[in-house]
This record gives sequence, C-alpha cells and structure tokens, in this order.
Amino acid sequence: MSVIIIISIVALIPIAVLVVMLMANQRLVGHYRVLARNLGLELETRRRTIFSDPFIRGTFRGRAVEIERVRRNQGENTRPHAFVKVECKNPGERVLLIYPKVLKLMGFKFDIDASIKLKQFQTGDADFDNQFIVKTNSEAFALKLLSQPVRSALCKSNCMGGISYTPRGLFFEQPGDLDTELQRQRIEEMIPQVAALADKIAS
Repeated sequence: MSVIIIISIVALIPIAVLVVMLMANQRLVGHYRVLARNLGLELETRRRTIFSDPFIRGTFRGRAVEIERVRRNQGENTRPHAFVKVECKNPGERVLLIYPKVLKLMGFKFDIDASIKLKQFQTGDADFDNQFIVKTNSEAFALKLLSQPVRSALCKSNCMGGISYTPRGLFFEQPGDLDTELQRQRIEEMIPQVAALADKIAS
C-alpha cells in the first residue's frame, strides 16, 4: 500500500508544478494588465500558450510604446527584465546610458554594441551624481538632456532600472518580473519620465 501511495505522490508532482507555474504566470499577466490600463495602453491577448510572456503596446503621450518581458544573461544566470521601448529616433548615433549606482552592484548590464566607446559623465549635481551613473559618447548631448528638472525628477523617483538611448532607439529596462505591486508601480512611474526624455531629445 505504501508503494502505491508513493507512486501516486510522485505522479502528482508534475501536476503541482504545472499549477504553480500557471498561477505565477497569471499573477504576472495581472500586473501587466493593470499597468496597461493605468497607462492607457493595450495588453496583447493573442498569446501562443497560457505560459506566453505578456506584451503591452499602444500610444502614450503621442508616442508609440511597447512593454514586454525579456530575459537577460547576468553572469551564469538568466533573469527576467521588464523592457520598455519608447518611440524616439536617433539620427546622430548618440548614445546615453543612465542607471542607479545600486544596479551596478547587482551586476546590471545594458544590451548594447560592445564596440561603442563610452565615457562616464558627471553632471556636477552632487545629489544626482551620487545616485546615478551616466555614460555617453557625447558630453554636450548628455549635458543638454540632463537638465536640472530632469535630474531632480530622477532623484525623486523610485527608479530601479536603466535608461538607454542608442542608435536602436530609447529604452527603459527594469530587472526582475513585474510580479509585485511595487515593481509595477516603479515602472509605471518611470514611463512618463522616459517619454518626457523622448520629447526633450526631439526638441
């Protein structure tokens, strides 16, 4: 009898794992749904399977925006990130990276062309420079973009992700899944700031 019980328990393990994975995916999709609703965007519902990653698209403040779940290699580990693309052209091959210093301690890296040569840039704003790392191939562009209002807004934010402006466009990337209210609120707060940067770049 004990053997039958053991076999039954073992047979139920894959089902239990499947249920846990499904619940985690539904929780993740739920946070993406709230994010899409709060930003006036649309959650892509035509998923391939019940475990497919959520995808958001739409127009925010006149700019096309896409939000998706991607996976990044960090050392020997692969970690999910929330990845935001905001419509913004880059005709001049300028590159600007902005991210909190705490992310460097976590091993955060941007997915950009390794051949691009960047220098670390100090704005002269002690509060901002103590919190953020800025790298660019155009100090004049960085100085123009990171005006006092922009720096102040970033310092007051709960930013836990990196902003990148490269020949591919303007992006915001936040490590970790949007599976908690805090993670969702952080990225919801940052998207208007990234959109404002796009407007400033275009001006």
